[in-house]
Amino acid sequence: MPKVFCIFAAQYIYRIKRNLTIMQTQIKQLYIYLALFCTSTICFIACNTPSQQIVLDNTVLNAANQVLYDTVGAKHDTAMLLMKAIGQQQYRLRAVLNTSDTFNVSQDELLGALLGLKKADDAMMRWMRKFKGIELEEAYYLAQTADSIACYLRLEEDKIEAVHRQMLESIRAAKQIQ
Repeated sequence: MPKVFCIFAAQYIYRIKRNLTIMQTQIKQLYIYLALFCTSTICFIACNTPSQQIVLDNTVLNAANQVLYDTVGAKHDTAMLLMKAIGQQQYRLRAVLNTSDTFNVSQDELLGALLGLKKADDAMMRWMRKFKGIELEEAYYLAQTADSIACYLRLEEDKIEAVHRQMLESIRAAKQIQ
């Protein structure tokens, strides 16, 4: 009886292995067909839709205002790099707050640092929501004079610099807490 059982088990394992190989081949084929279908669908859609590229009118800003606009954009990009550091410090301070052995720092200091980070993050988000970028607010820029655009961009430059300083200060204060 054990010999028959071993033969039966060996045949059963062979069938399972063969079926798995067949299934793996079928799954590979399915992936290939799915990839071909997706690729052809994307190509079909891309080729049949009219080109709707947004071409910005380069005459919206004069040269001086374009420099101001690019400066504001560069300062925004620099401040955005700090968003990751703010998130990391918030995570770290929450972990410190949740541990029971926070002898070195008071809970008020931790909460104050967390609040500072939150306010800096909120200030950045608020500035981004209110800033009128050319891509979305071209009509605003077309309706303004060059002087009013320059005034607006200088004001926005000052605002993003203040936000950047607030972010740096909140990160520095958070890093001091161990």
